[in-house]
Amino acid sequence: MKIRIVPHTWRRKIVKLSAGLSIVLISHYAHAQTNFGINIIRYNSGNMSKNIPFIARNSNRDYDFKVDQSSGVEMGFFAEIKKGKRFALQPELAVAVQTIILNSNDDMAGLEWTNISVAVPLLFKYRYVGLGVLVGPEIAFLPLSDKKGTGAFQDLVFPKNNTEDFQTLSFAGIIGAEYTLGRPGIGLHIRYKMGFTSVWNENEHPLGAAPYDYDKSKQNSLQIGLHWRFGRDKTRIKRTV
Repeated sequence: MKIRIVPHTWRRKIVKLSAGLSIVLISHYAHAQTNFGINIIRYNSGNMSKNIPFIARNSNRDYDFKVDQSSGVEMGFFAEIKKGKRFALQPELAVAVQTIILNSNDDMAGLEWTNISVAVPLLFKYRYVGLGVLVGPEIAFLPLSDKKGTGAFQDLVFPKNNTEDFQTLSFAGIIGAEYTLGRPGIGLHIRYKMGFTSVWNENEHPLGAAPYDYDKSKQNSLQIGLHWRFGRDKTRIKRTV
């Protein structure tokens, strides 16, 4: 019999605190110039911070597994809320598609998840002409997860949605840089995202097997993407001769 543990209250407190802080900051910047835009596409190349192996046991043998996290893509919207010429607040909304692969060390069996998540970063930006430096937190939700077996597990049948294998609410920190052309507002950005919460759900082991150090399975990723900011940047500093 599996025992479900009620989610930690600190997670609820962080969500409430993040929501309250977001409202306060956006209200503070409400009368500033705002430009909207889209993150056309963002490429994610990630890994687990500590790739500790799983051990899956059945009646015939033990399987040693390793986690291979493949790349993913995301796209979404953002608002650049300027405060003077140098500073801005940039809330974003992004939808990400990511694949996580769990393979046995002998490549005889594996599991593959395709996850669709919704991320909400809240970034502080320092601006100079077309350059920008960004830093801030991100909260992400996992509403959909498709799971399938490979190799010796290819005949296994899973439910349509397997979000119970993962933490459906996660937190991360982002730091990055960007360059945006004044016209037409196309730009390139690069970011590093460091996960603060474990990827896996400690109450629902994906293999129902041996103990695993979940706290060390945090997701880190390098992100490279293109964005398009709409409208004219009236606060952009003009060069003088």
